[in-house]
Amino acid sequence: MLAVLLALACAFSYGASDYTAGLATRRATALTTRRYGAMVQVTLAAEIARGIPVVLIVALVSRQHPALPSLAWGAAAGITGIAGIMALCLAFLDTDFSVASPVSAVSAGVFSVLVGTLLGERPGPLAGGGITLAIPAIVLVSARRDRATGAQRASLAVLFRRPGPGLRWGLAAGAAFALSLTSLHEAGPGSGLWPLAVAEVAGIAAAAGAAAVTRSLRPPPRPARWLSLTSGTIAAAGLFCYYIATHHGLLSVTAVVYSLFPAGTVLLAWLVSKEELTRVNLAGFGLAAASVALIAAGQIR
Repeated sequence: MLAVLLALACAFSYGASDYTAGLATRRATALTTRRYGAMVQVTLAAEIARGIPVVLIVALVSRQHPALPSLAWGAAAGITGIAGIMALCLAFLDTDFSVASPVSAVSAGVFSVLVGTLLGERPGPLAGGGITLAIPAIVLVSARRDRATGAQRASLAVLFRRPGPGLRWGLAAGAAFALSLTSLHEAGPGSGLWPLAVAEVAGIAAAAGAAAVTRSLRPPPRPARWLSLTSGTIAAAGLFCYYIATHHGLLSVTAVVYSLFPAGTVLLAWLVSKEELTRVNLAGFGLAAASVALIAAGQIR
């Protein structure tokens, strides 16, 4: 039960973080023609804001001696996580929040379940039912109204009929996130929180390398700066929640609960950006709640 609650907290943290990162990327690219450079600037600023508190907290509270394999898994998690964030930010530039976010979530959730199954995990019937409900929940939460006809359509269906860069970047982001989640799981609890610190250092190094390659090694434009820092700070809380959750429950369960993060993104878009929230979206929130309840019930011993 604790694992499900922590994974749910992680989902809402990452949903809020993705929303603010998407806004930051859009504002930064509006001020320049070098959209890749602007995206990298936002990613690097957010990663620094996330990494510094994580490293400091780990250094202060961790009393365990880290093992080299765990640190290697942590580094892999950091690099793949940064790749996922960059891909998702590019997806936000090419399509709506309600499209990019659920595409990446479904990709991450399904891929994580497959990896967990290959690792020998076998969720029970209740948890399996919750996992099954998670995908339609994500699709309904992200449903949007067609501007031409006024009909409500599930964004995944619309996107698959009209494939474009948003789909490709969203799928790539989900695959990278799944690799990052799997790497954190494989790091194991034996080294305490040190894999998180290594993941952040590796993530900052990867983002800085990308900034150097794109000649964007500078802070993002002022309108996007505070949003970038806010995104990273929120993500730091979600990272701790997920790392603890994944070592108190099955990867195939915690990863799917985590993949409900589009609910937070869509909710913030409705509250802050005044985007439409339809009855179909509300039905999706209901399915998401049922999914989490079933998964939580399946974890009770």
